[in-house]
Amino acid sequence: MYLRKTCRPCETKKNAARGREDREMRKAVESAAGPAKWKPRVMGQGGVEGGYTEHPDEGYRFVCLPDSHGYLADPEAIAAALAFVRFYKPVRIFCLGDHVDFASISRFDKPPSDIARIGEDLEACTAFMTEVRKSAPDARIHYLKGNHEARFARFLWKHQEVAALFSAQGMDLPNLLKLGDLNIEWEESGALEVTPALIVKHGHVVRQRSGYTATGELERNGISGISGHTHRLGQVYKRSRAGVMTWVESGCLCKYDPDYMEGQVSDWQQGLSFGTVSLRGRGFTVHTAPIIKGRVKALGVDIGA
Repeated sequence: MYLRKTCRPCETKKNAARGREDREMRKAVESAAGPAKWKPRVMGQGGVEGGYTEHPDEGYRFVCLPDSHGYLADPEAIAAALAFVRFYKPVRIFCLGDHVDFASISRFDKPPSDIARIGEDLEACTAFMTEVRKSAPDARIHYLKGNHEARFARFLWKHQEVAALFSAQGMDLPNLLKLGDLNIEWEESGALEVTPALIVKHGHVVRQRSGYTATGELERNGISGISGHTHRLGQVYKRSRAGVMTWVESGCLCKYDPDYMEGQVSDWQQGLSFGTVSLRGRGFTVHTAPIIKGRVKALGVDIGA
C-alpha cells in the first residue's frame, strides 16, 4: 500500500494546463518567427563538417546587421556579411538602422560635395536591402529606424513645403527605400521585442570603448539586448536575482575613414551579431562576429564573399 503524491484528476488537470501553456508559447513565438522554422543544432567534433547533435527545443536562427551608412558602406564588409547570411540561413534578420547616412541634411558642418548625396544614400541603402533579401529570400526581415534615418524626418519638419510634396505622393522613407517591394518590415520605434527576455534596438547610449555602451544599455533596459549605433563590437554580462543577462554591441559595416574622421583613427570594429531563439520559454543565444579584412570570423570558420 502507498499514498499517491497527488490525486489522478489533479495530475490530469495540471498536465492539461501545461499542454495549453506550451501550445500558446509555441504559437506566439512561431508567429514572431514567420513561416519558416528551424531546429537548433549543436556542432559536434570536427566543426561544421563534423556533424550535429539535435537540440531538444525547436527554435530559429537570427542575424543582426548593423550600421552601413549608405554611400559610406564598406563593400568588403557588406559582401562578407551577406556571405555569412547565406551560410547561416537565418529565419529572421534585424537591420539595426543607420543604413543611410544623410550627412547632407545633418546639423553638422559638411563639405559642399555632401549636399547632392541624398539620392546616392538612398540608392546605396536600397541596393544593400535588395542584396539582403536575395541572400535570405524566405527570412522575415526588419529594418529598425536609427538616428540617421531620423535626420530625414527632422529635415521635413524644417521644410514643410517639401514635406507636403512628399506626403502627397506617399514618399515617406520606407517607400523611398522600396522596403514594401522587398517585403521588409519598417520598425518606426527603432526597437523590437524578440522574446520577453531579449530586445533588439538601434541604440541611444554612446560611451567610449568597446563594451561600455553595452553596459549602459543593459543597465538602462534591465533585460538582455542587441544594439548598433556605436560602430563597436562588444558583449557584457550581468547576473541579478532575475538571472544572467547579456548585451551585445554589433559593430558596423561602414568604412573606417569617412571625411569627418580625417587625420584620426576611428575606434570602430566591423562585424555583426547572430544567435538563436528557442520556441519554448525565454531561451536564446547571442554572439558577436568580427569582420577582419573582409572575412567574418565566427563558428570556427572564416567566411567571405
